[in-house]
Formats: sequence, C-alpha cells, structure tokens
Amino acid sequence: MSPLEAAKLEVADLRAIEAAINARLTAQGLQGSVSYTIDARGLTIGLIGGNAFFDSNLATLTPLAVQIIDNVGPVLYPTSYAISVEGHADTRPAGPPYATNWDLAAARAISVLRRLTDVSGIQETRIYAVSDGSATATATGSDAAQLAQDRRVDIVVRSSQPQEVRDLIPGIVATKGAGG
Repeated sequence: MSPLEAAKLEVADLRAIEAAINARLTAQGLQGSVSYTIDARGLTIGLIGGNAFFDSNLATLTPLAVQIIDNVGPVLYPTSYAISVEGHADTRPAGPPYATNWDLAAARAISVLRRLTDVSGIQETRIYAVSDGSATATATGSDAAQLAQDRRVDIVVRSSQPQEVRDLIPGIVATKGAGG
C-alpha cells in the first residue's frame, strides 16, 4: 500500500472513531462538550474547558466529565491505538496541594486516564498521561471564561503510522473537510 493509501485509510479509521464517539454523546445531548481534530498526531478529542470538567485548581472530575469520559472509553477500548491523555492548566499560579501548573495538569490527566483504565478497561500498556502545565494556554487575559478554557484535557488517539504517512494526513483532512 502506498503512503497516500495508508494515510487515507488512517483518516477513515480516525473518522469512524470520531463518529462513534459523537453518536454516543449526541444520544445523550452531550455532543457540544467535546471537540475533534484529526492531524498528523491522530485524533484529538478535546474535553472542552471550563467548569464542565474541572474547577479552578482542582483535578477532580465533575459529574459531566465522568459522563463524557464514560462514553468515550467504550469506543476507544476495542481499538489498538495508543492513547495519550494530555492535561492543561491556565496561566495563574497553581495553589496547594499543587506546587506548579505541571503538577495540576498532570493530576487532571491522571484523573481522566484512571477513569479510562478503571471503568472502560483500556489496557495500561496503551495509555499514558502527559502534562503541558500552562505551556499551551490560550487565554490572552485574566477573563474568567477565557481562563476556564485552559482547564482542559485532550485525549489523543495516536496514529502509529510511519512519519511519511502521518505527514499526509493533514492534507487529506483538509481536502475532505472536517465532516468527512
């Protein structure tokens, strides 16, 4: 199979995962609580920030976060993809019990990871947690709503394709449009 054919197949697989997750969330009226991006890394399922998932300076999952993760997990469980759970924090300094925003973001990622492994049964050999701290914060000021968007976790379904195949994925996604 050529790299282009492999990239097209990879995009189709990732879109199928996205569609399955979206169908489960839509059935419960939760489809607006996540965002999806397919790129060279794979499929990023963005747990949209704000108090919907984490309160300020906390890594405890809210009931809404649990409900969404419990819909994502069963779709990811039967796949063979590696999964990275990437925690983020806003730019304000973390407070106790967290020494830094890296600690806080790591705790958030681990909360999601534990839910995916403990409840959905995703194998520990396929999943790992990453802390971005506030390094990728997007808020440009101190507005509470903007800061809330940086209290988030991304679940990344990692493409295992060779780099030459992954490099072609963004062009395929752009050509076919976000919806397939």
